[in-house]
Amino acid sequence: MKILISPKNGYSEWTFDKKEIEAINKHGKLICEPQFIRHFSNVLIKLVTDITVNLDEETRKIVTKTKKENRPNSEY
Repeated sequence: MKILISPKNGYSEWTFDKKEIEAINKHGKLICEPQFIRHFSNVLIKLVTDITVNLDEETRKIVTKTKKENRPNSEY
């Protein structure tokens, strides 16, 4: 998987190689090992931080609400 992200405007492009596309088509999902999730989350947090700094004020004010059942360990 290759992720291209523009830190200036936050747009991203996610490109999958042939093997990844075949796995997604075969299984209908992505299966990720804990080590991958650890590295991926670290990279994603860095990218999100870089992007957030450059967002316009109106976009920064957008709030995302999630359902409690999607956050089983959260008290909120």
